[in-house]
This record gives sequence, structure tokens and C-alpha cells, in this order.
Amino acid sequence: MFFYLIGTIVIAAVFAWLTGILGLNSHSHAKTPVKTTITETKVSTERKEVCVLFGSQTGTAEMFAKTLVREGTRLGVPIRICDTENYEGHDLEYEHLVIIICSTYGEGEPTDSMKAFHDWLMDDSRTPDEELRNVKYAVFGLGDRQYRYFCEEGIVVDRRMAELGAQRIYGLGCGNAGQNIEEDFDEWHRDLWPAVSRVLGIELRQHAEEPMEPACRMKVWEPSEEASLPFPKLASVLEPTQRLPAWAP
Repeated sequence: MFFYLIGTIVIAAVFAWLTGILGLNSHSHAKTPVKTTITETKVSTERKEVCVLFGSQTGTAEMFAKTLVREGTRLGVPIRICDTENYEGHDLEYEHLVIIICSTYGEGEPTDSMKAFHDWLMDDSRTPDEELRNVKYAVFGLGDRQYRYFCEEGIVVDRRMAELGAQRIYGLGCGNAGQNIEEDFDEWHRDLWPAVSRVLGIELRQHAEEPMEPACRMKVWEPSEEASLPFPKLASVLEPTQRLPAWAP
């Protein structure tokens, strides 16, 4: 009986020892997790087009901006227009080429529609030389020489864009509303499109001398029989008098 008990204990000990060995071996053969290195690829969100931004008070800057869009479209330039009132300043760093048409209001101040964009651009939190380093730009300012700060907004915006690292591709233009501002604008953007084509790396569309589509259209209404008179007919309830004679048919 004693030897039977000793044998049972020995067998149990051997079994436990073998179990431990096998357990260790099973763990030693476990697969080692393989580290996977994921390389993140930065997707460029830069827009390969021209963005025409305008800040207008009476509509002249908007008119010039729309003129550029019509001309650019006719020449095959990818282009879009945006009011600075509806434009988020932090989107500016993703533009490839931006043309800013801005008016000066009062004593060298931005227009109401451009104030938020102006404040974002001038904020001290912007990083000099880095914030807009991938952006190309051109500026045309509108003003009146009768005022002390002629084209101040255009001058300030042009300088600030350069301070933030943007690259000027075309000289600053200034239009004088006190004389012929349309001629100033025409003279300024005379050589603009060749500069734009070089920046975008495209060829301008040839044979694009056709007249531009007008910004508005006039529709001629044919006269109707019911409106043959220059004024509406009098109501039938009004009897003709010496002061108010009846209309002849």
C-alpha cells in the first residue's frame, strides 16, 4: 500500500512536470505579432485653378471679377469666382492662384463684405513667410484719389500676402473711380492671362477673339393687342369729364 501511494505521487509529479514543459513549449511556438508600418501619404488638396476673390461695396469690384471669369473661361483657363463675404480665410492656403479684386471704403478701410477676410489675413496669429508659401497671387485695388488713402485696401492686401509667403505673379493694379476706372482695369490686366498660363502650365485657347457673352441680356417683348395704348385704359366705371376725357379706341 505504501509503495502504491509513493508511485501515485511520483506519477502525479512527473505528469505536472511534463505539463509545464509542454505549456512552455506551446508558448514558445506561439506566433510573434508582426508590426505593420503604415506609411501615410499626404493627399494634396491644392486647387489647380484660378480663384477670383472680390470685395465690393457698390458692385464695381464684382463686375471686374466677373469680367475676369468670362475672359478666363473663354481662354480655357480653369477659374471660379467667390465673394470674400462667403469665403473662409483658412481655405486660402489651398489655392494655387488667387486674384483679389478689392475696393477701399471710407478712410482706407475694407468693404463690409471683405472685413472678415481682411481681419483673418491681418491677424497676428498668421505665420510670416509660411502661411501662404504655396499660393500665387495678384491684386487689383479700387479707390478714389479724392480720398487720402487711395486704394489702401489693395495696397495692404498685396503687401500682407507677400509677408505670409505668397508669391506675386503680377504687379499690383490701382483703379481711380474719380476718372475712368474701367480704363485702369483694362490697362492693368492687359498681360495678365499670359502670366496666369505660365503659372498653371497651360496653353491659352487660340482663336478666342469672339465677343464675350454679355453679363445681362435684353429681351424685346412683342406688342400685344391688349396693350395698344401707351397707358392703361380707364376703368369703365369712370365717366369721361373735361379734365379727364375718355381714351379714343
